[in-house]
Amino acid sequence: MLPQVYADDPGTTTNISCSLDTLPVNAPTVCTVTVSDTGLELPTPTGNVTMGSSKPGTFGGACTLSGSGLTATCSVSYTPSPGSEGNNRLSAFYPGDANYGLSAATFDVQAMTRETSTSVSCATGALPVNDQSTCTVTVIDTDIGTATTPTGAVSFSSSAAGAFSSSSCVLISGSCSVGYAPSAGSEGPNIVIGGYGGDTDHAGSGATLTPLPPSA
Repeated sequence: MLPQVYADDPGTTTNISCSLDTLPVNAPTVCTVTVSDTGLELPTPTGNVTMGSSKPGTFGGACTLSGSGLTATCSVSYTPSPGSEGNNRLSAFYPGDANYGLSAATFDVQAMTRETSTSVSCATGALPVNDQSTCTVTVIDTDIGTATTPTGAVSFSSSAAGAFSSSSCVLISGSCSVGYAPSAGSEGPNIVIGGYGGDTDHAGSGATLTPLPPSA
């Protein structure tokens, strides 16, 4: 009987890195996977790399290796989904091909809440004391990637004595309104302050408005 010889698949190493390792949810980063021959000068590694994430997110298509020599690479975008704030551990698994064995790697991406901007406007810039104006606050998503509509509550305060119809309001389609009436004795600038507390996917922000002085 002829002796039997078993040949192991040559080894590979896999590495992954992304263009951004900290980014807001709903914004993409480009991740590049590199698969290398560990020493033998065989054909370039081929095939697809399987991508995964520890939290909900979207990969932009297949990661198909290409290259020459001992190294092949592929790139794919990754977008952490809303609600996936925190550490997203990405994984790249190379299953091997006819010439090479498997290998894998991980890379951590920190997903953050999205930045916002808040503005306040009132229906009239000057009004008599004890008369009421309607003040509207608008909160918009200003971060990179695909914007989403902020939700949650905005709180109100004033630099002078005055009465709000409510100390807060709940955003609907990114805005909400309350009434404000400067009290007797508060003649002069009344600074109206709107503070957005944020939600699961949006960071808080604030704004002030200084209308014309109320008249006596």
